[in-house]
Amino acid sequence: GKWSIDNEGKLVAVEIEAEKVTAEEFVVRRTNERDMLGEAVIPQGTQIMRVNNDFVNPQSKVFVTFRSKVGSPWWIQEVGDKWFEVALGTPSTDGDLAFDYWIVGVLDSRQPEEVPQSPVINETPNIEPAPDQPNEDQPIQDQPDEETGITAEEILEFDPATESPVENITPASENVAPQEIIPESSELLSQVMPAL
Repeated sequence: GKWSIDNEGKLVAVEIEAEKVTAEEFVVRRTNERDMLGEAVIPQGTQIMRVNNDFVNPQSKVFVTFRSKVGSPWWIQEVGDKWFEVALGTPSTDGDLAFDYWIVGVLDSRQPEEVPQSPVINETPNIEPAPDQPNEDQPIQDQPDEETGITAEEILEFDPATESPVENITPASENVAPQEIIPESSELLSQVMPAL
């Protein structure tokens, strides 16, 4: 038959599916036909090692244990159909690196999560211009700058190859009184250097 229980209570079956299994010991049987455990060696000077195994697929989980100190970070680079790759950050310079691996098959029965979709609104909002901003029917008037008296049109027409920017600037008011910027030299000296 496909299954049996002997006098010692040992259950022998082709396949068992259960919600939960509790055991005190777990043993993996290795055969020539089915080998989920194995050993491999990354030769000195090699950075990526591909390991072939008929029982690996892209959904498999591969667990690796190195048998000696690895001098750089390492990781499972990729898992493909009947192979996986172990990568080193830098190739080993201290000799070959032996490792053990264990392949665990994964049967993912999860249902994909539904992402809630936000409602689609097809209405175009009616946006009116702010009170200070002109709408499309009113042209924008070019107002001179309060400090320099220069309009935007004059800036756009300025040619730096033939004109000096300083010559064309006219003060907003011609009645500005000059201000005293530097005090008299004797007054400045008395402030800076006290009398000896």
